[in-house]
Amino acid sequence: GPSYSSNILSVESLLAADIVLLDGGLRDGLQPGMLCEISRGRQQIGQIVIIESSSTRSAALITSKMQHSKFKSGDRVRVQTIKNG
Repeated sequence: GPSYSSNILSVESLLAADIVLLDGGLRDGLQPGMLCEISRGRQQIGQIVIIESSSTRSAALITSKMQHSKFKSGDRVRVQTIKNG
């Protein structure tokens, strides 16, 4: 099945927002509207929401970011699971 994970390819600064490009897409289970956690090593550094997906690539907007952290190529992306309780 899909891995529901990916890596950041790059971050592009456009007009009003930074667009985060991912090296995974629909075949990895990444679909528009999904919230994803960004981590580097063991540290969670922020969150993005996917706005567009093809089979192998996705684009996302940053929804939150730890202060002083910058997303960069290679950061790990995981779809947030809904935890009950």
